[in-house]
Amino acid sequence: MNKKAKERIFELDALRGIASLLVVIFHLLMNSNGLTFNIGSTGVDLFFMISGFVIYNSIDNESKPIAFIKSRFIRLFPIYWVVVIFTFILIRIAFYLDFPNIELTSIKDFFINLTMIQYYFKVKDIDGPFWTLILELNFYVLVLFLFRFRVKIPILFFIFTVIVFVCELFISPDNKYYQSILFNFPLFKWIPLFSAGILFYKIYKKEIQLAIGLTMLLICYGIQIFIFYQFHSLSDETFISFNQHLLSTSIYFLLFSLLVTNKLKFISNKATLFLGRISYPLYLIHQFISISIIIPFCNQYLGINYYISSFLICLPLILILSFLFHKYIELKLSKVLLVLLKK
Repeated sequence: MNKKAKERIFELDALRGIASLLVVIFHLLMNSNGLTFNIGSTGVDLFFMISGFVIYNSIDNESKPIAFIKSRFIRLFPIYWVVVIFTFILIRIAFYLDFPNIELTSIKDFFINLTMIQYYFKVKDIDGPFWTLILELNFYVLVLFLFRFRVKIPILFFIFTVIVFVCELFISPDNKYYQSILFNFPLFKWIPLFSAGILFYKIYKKEIQLAIGLTMLLICYGIQIFIFYQFHSLSDETFISFNQHLLSTSIYFLLFSLLVTNKLKFISNKATLFLGRISYPLYLIHQFISISIIIPFCNQYLGINYYISSFLICLPLILILSFLFHKYIELKLSKVLLVLLKK
């Protein structure tokens, strides 16, 4: 086994797989008239904590910013471009076949979506899950900026977390300057989760005193709960209740606590590691094809029960499709780009 394989934290792969499955099940049941799984929407929260842990690990092992940029570009963009093209073609086909509730994406919006920064152009994401990618890009840019100037990233992110709390506590959500900050830096309200991921990494590597690290984590946890409470009380855009958010956030912090104390190995098995490997293409590709094509076709046109359509037909199909995208596109494109960037 090579050094890279030895250093790989398989529990993180398993958590990534679980996070993607939570989001997928949430979307599969989104249009159900009965059973729902709204708490699955918090899978993105788990993704953000994983990103904090993993990206700081990447920065910690890089000596030059350009290496970090290359690795993130290879990881994010090639498969994303393929999925955008694939979804755009599906939308066109479904629209011309008169599938219900299909909103046609213009050529202009398609090309803007390829940039992954369509948020700043005020262009709608070609598929629902893409909304989180701008948060990831915000996070990478901020980490890269701090890394470039050799700033202590964990401390700065913790300070940012406290600043978020102060702003939420004392600034009116209607304040135009605050609204401008939230639009131009959408990561703002999610910083506590990324910060928590970074702090868990520091505890895992024993690079911070345990008492200090735990205190900072408790503060991040409390601020994240408070932010959701504020948002939930002012908006009806969330899918979950405050109690559901409290439960899911507590579980995710507990899982990371077990991870950094080497007590989460039970979570790694063939199923979760498989989901972890295909998690990115699965996350990107599943929503439109599931809830706009496969499930409606099976349920409305073939008369198959909604839950059978979702879990015995749609779920296996998107898992197979995600595996094929991972094996024959994601991995191969990454290798080609890695060679090109080295040259």
